[in-house]
Amino acid sequence: MLMKPARSGPLWCQGSLAQVVFNLAEPPKGVLDQQASYVQCLISNGVARTHLACFVELNKNGSLTGDIEYHSDIFARESITSFAAAFTHILDTWSAVPARSIASVTFPETSTHIPVLRSFDEGSWSFGTFLASSAAEHWDRQAVFDDTTGSSYTYQQLFSIAHVIQAQLAPFKRTDGVNAIAAEIAVKFAGLVFAPCDVAAPRLLIEEIISKCNSVCALAHRAAQRDSPLMGSLSELVIAKDGQGAYTGKSKGIVIGKGSLVKLFTEARRWVGHDVPINFVTTTSLAFDAIFSHIWLPLATGGCVTLPQVSCSQARVVLGALRSTPIVHLDAFSSLLPMRCLLNETCQRSAIRLATVPNEHPLYKDVKRTLRTGRKRHASPLHNILKYIGKIPPFELEQWTFKQCETPPLTVPRNLFPSPNAAIWEHRVEQARTKVYADGARNKAGVGAGAVLQIHDRMRAWTGARLGDRDDATVLEAELAGIWLALHALNRLRYIEEAVIYSDSQLAIACIEGSAVGAPKSLLTPIRKLLSRVKNRPDCTRLNLKWCPAHKEILGNVLADKETKLAAKGERYPHDLVPQGLENYRRCITRHLAKELTKQCNRFYANRAWRNTPAGLKLLGRYPLIEPSEFLNLTAGLNRAQATLVFRIATGHVQLHAHLHALRLVDSPACRACGEARETVSHFVLFCPKYTAIRQHVLTTRGRDFLSLSFLLSSRSGIQALLEYVRRTGRLTNYLR
Repeated sequence: MLMKPARSGPLWCQGSLAQVVFNLAEPPKGVLDQQASYVQCLISNGVARTHLACFVELNKNGSLTGDIEYHSDIFARESITSFAAAFTHILDTWSAVPARSIASVTFPETSTHIPVLRSFDEGSWSFGTFLASSAAEHWDRQAVFDDTTGSSYTYQQLFSIAHVIQAQLAPFKRTDGVNAIAAEIAVKFAGLVFAPCDVAAPRLLIEEIISKCNSVCALAHRAAQRDSPLMGSLSELVIAKDGQGAYTGKSKGIVIGKGSLVKLFTEARRWVGHDVPINFVTTTSLAFDAIFSHIWLPLATGGCVTLPQVSCSQARVVLGALRSTPIVHLDAFSSLLPMRCLLNETCQRSAIRLATVPNEHPLYKDVKRTLRTGRKRHASPLHNILKYIGKIPPFELEQWTFKQCETPPLTVPRNLFPSPNAAIWEHRVEQARTKVYADGARNKAGVGAGAVLQIHDRMRAWTGARLGDRDDATVLEAELAGIWLALHALNRLRYIEEAVIYSDSQLAIACIEGSAVGAPKSLLTPIRKLLSRVKNRPDCTRLNLKWCPAHKEILGNVLADKETKLAAKGERYPHDLVPQGLENYRRCITRHLAKELTKQCNRFYANRAWRNTPAGLKLLGRYPLIEPSEFLNLTAGLNRAQATLVFRIATGHVQLHAHLHALRLVDSPACRACGEARETVSHFVLFCPKYTAIRQHVLTTRGRDFLSLSFLLSSRSGIQALLEYVRRTGRLTNYLR
């Protein structure tokens, strides 16, 4: 029996004795016969496609050969395997006794994955009742595999969920309210409370249902979006069936439900007879057509649930991940925000731009009035978007101007500064009497700025200032504060003559000179005034502001960096060495810095959310040192094939027998080299006796840390050693170019 994925378009075999085509795309609407009407079951994108086809051909030697082609996104391979076993048994029986009917064929127990369906009344069956009656003998067998979380669920687990659903569905008698079984199962797996809501009901009834639930999210009609109290405490979930799309005319949202499943089982039972086990109807995508772990706040239509799938496909292309990789790993390792965070960041950026409009902007008065007085009811779109101001970090915002700059904000123009080698050479040949080195730092201790004064190659003064905790200021603000300290120390001298101020921040120098934009005016204005005052002094013959590369063992730069770190920790300096304006500095930043800070906060929240997911906790339990946000930086020097292999090894979704056996692609999970244990990542890298000599030469000789997978996957040297080990073993060299 040959099994393979089906092709797009109609299938037809000219020489087949029997042919069965099973197509679930765009079924007809209306009355099917005099007793039953067809329930719509949309599980494809509307393209004409055959999802299951069976052919039977007669060979020259008189034997029968079967060919099954199926849609792998709809039918689980284990279901097709079970169906193929029953189908092969029928062909073998027919080859021996051609006159035997299907009803007289005896099936072995190994081919009965799903019990025989009994005749039942469609209107009296719910999903929980169906599981209780037809799957009671198979409690411990796997029924559904959730590829979002990588979890498998037995019939017993499904029934325990559906039993609660059945009780909650009792007050709702309308067909549309019951026709959301896909949403019910997914919501219950997520641990949330489900309350069905019929969008065909009056709007007041919809609002009453939503208000009783205090819902997290509602997939509902636009009629439920007006005056819905969704901004309170959020703890439950409301799912409803949406109407037709405005452009395509096709149904959106949850349309696969109890009625569709019952009709599907009924039609399949009618095709194959009452006494044949229906082994090919178990699917993995009927109940998981939408990914409910990515539903966001507050109210969305049914079409929005497809957005996370687009984001995941982009991350899968960036990382070269397998389709079995958990979705949460894709966003975390590719440094992409999950769709709900990305939408939230887009709203925050729009709110920041509106809140910083200049006085001459047409929306200035409306924005200020909206920010000053909120509105609980009948909120306008301006009220809704400006609510996101309360969700961004607390800081005051500067107004932007209509003046356009040639370069993008917070960007250094090209060819404005010399190369690092040229800058170091200019520093060596500089003969100025006075040199001041400025620096800024932002670390776990806080944000600090420092400066060191050097006269005739001798250090004369040290100064510094702390700007606050890590989240209170940016690195650019710290660098500007360091230049302010340097100018203040220089202005205190009685005699200056020739002086040079060195800073390792090109962006800070460019903002002071006016070549770049985006720095806060509350720092630029006093720095420019003090710079002009020092230049106009009669004893100052020359004053330059130059760039000096960092971490190049320049003594003044090293000492300034030391003072900066001490200031960040809270080191106190004499008051006369710190400008009064910096001591009383009131933070007020531009919209560009505000957007950058918002972006950093969203990345932090997304990373923290990943650490609390089941897949993240499982990965951190294996490799405590791994940091997904640093993965792209660690693999920046590798080619695509190497980076893809490192990602697959880190997540465990790699072409080793343990994972391939879980996907039903190999017969055994045993190691291909030694055959003594399951071929997992840890066994392949650390314990397989076949590769002991290679492991000793490549990993053990480099130190004890290289015998830890957590270290190998979290450092550049470890990744290089891991790739060298893989190359020498020859196990996965087919995936390395």
